[in-house]
Amino acid sequence: MARAEADSANAILSPMQMELDRYEKARPFLKEDGDLIAFWLHQRSSYPLLSRYALNLCAVPASTTPAERVFSVCGDICARKRNKAGGQGLERKVLIALNKQFLSC
Repeated sequence: MARAEADSANAILSPMQMELDRYEKARPFLKEDGDLIAFWLHQRSSYPLLSRYALNLCAVPASTTPAERVFSVCGDICARKRNKAGGQGLERKVLIALNKQFLSC
């Protein structure tokens, strides 16, 4: 069983390793102030595995600020004793508070 898993891992790693080797030899250019997501979208046809991996990494937030903002707003709402409607009411209030700029009312 372990041998089959190792062979499976090598089969997956091998195309990625070949693609990485091609990328390192070609060294596609990204301007210092360039858009990393646009770069990898453009490279998708040449490096499908590597671009998918890179785009997944780009999707990870660089900081915890968005999550901290949600907790802060939630704390503000709870502190004002506006959570009498329960968890669902609190969720709605936080959603509205965080998206005020998009509401037209």
